[in-house]
Amino acid sequence: MRIRDYGGATYGADNSTWMGSFDNRTSSVKNFGYYVTWWQDINYGGAGFGSANDYSALGWYVPFLGTWNDNISSFHRG
Repeated sequence: MRIRDYGGATYGADNSTWMGSFDNRTSSVKNFGYYVTWWQDINYGGAGFGSANDYSALGWYVPFLGTWNDNISSFHRG
């Protein structure tokens, strides 16, 4: 399990079709007031969900989609 509660390394971008070394290593996200859509696969593929909320522990906050802990590969802001 990766570090949750906004700990550990950070990755920032407006949009990302592939998160490089951060691929499938995300445990928490901050959207800074933007609506962001997150996808399980690269190039905005697979299952996804959108939100303007911050999530300190993705496994706890998205139970209707199952766990998103270590499951994000791409995202789009706006």
